[in-house]
Amino acid sequence: MVNALQTFAYGILGDQLKSHREKYYGLRQDLLKTRMETTFEMYLATTLVCAVLAGALGTIIAIIIVHVFGSLNVITVSLSILIGIGFCMLTYLGFLVYPSLVAARRKRRIDAVLPYAINYIAAMAGAKVIPADVFRSLAKADIYGDVAVEARYIVRDIDLFGRDLNTAVKNVAATTPSMRLQEFLYGVITTSTSGGELEPYFRIKAEVYANENRLAQKEFIETLGLIGEMYVAAFVAGPLLLTIMLSVMLMLSGGAPRPLYLITYFLIPLGGAVTILATKMTTPRA
Repeated sequence: MVNALQTFAYGILGDQLKSHREKYYGLRQDLLKTRMETTFEMYLATTLVCAVLAGALGTIIAIIIVHVFGSLNVITVSLSILIGIGFCMLTYLGFLVYPSLVAARRKRRIDAVLPYAINYIAAMAGAKVIPADVFRSLAKADIYGDVAVEARYIVRDIDLFGRDLNTAVKNVAATTPSMRLQEFLYGVITTSTSGGELEPYFRIKAEVYANENRLAQKEFIETLGLIGEMYVAAFVAGPLLLTIMLSVMLMLSGGAPRPLYLITYFLIPLGGAVTILATKMTTPRA
């Protein structure tokens, strides 16, 4: 949905940014992969306006803080302006990076459900449903998440723009964030143009992707087991042995139990946090 800020920004800068399309080629590709309902010119115009507003706001806040807790002079005002410029640059860079992050998240989601979506496609093709209607049916199946979203763009090109199936599939293959889906769609085009049967191709690809998913899950389970073993060795058995040794030494020497506090309140919680973080980083995300 286009909001008032986007409309305002595009009205000011939209025409001037059309000549910068080549310079921001990467951003344009990332925007296509996100399926965000905005044009390149509108997104970049919004980026620039938000960056300027963030810079102005950062400068004003810095000046207010300096005025309340210190004194305004040339140095503090200059420093406030530098802070505002920093806010401006961070906002600008954040907007430029954001589409690539969205595209990466969509890639993970597509790859996670792609084997099941292709199984669905193979079943539809086995029922002698024509390819265009197969993608129409997939587009309506929200259970397949972002794969269904990609199918909707194929259907849009066919029904709204009047393109043939191969052209529509090629357009989506060129802009999808998932290399696996891209490979599958280009295979659809090759099989179709060479006169081959699509149903056997769908079934073969469904089996291939299912096997890849099983291997990925097996590797994840093995990695999870390794993380568990490291946690037990480093943050359960290790601190327990260290606690016993220090307790005996402190009893004999009559020293303060500060090392035990360090183990109890710092080392063990740190170990748990590190393990949770490692598990989260290695867990496949949909």
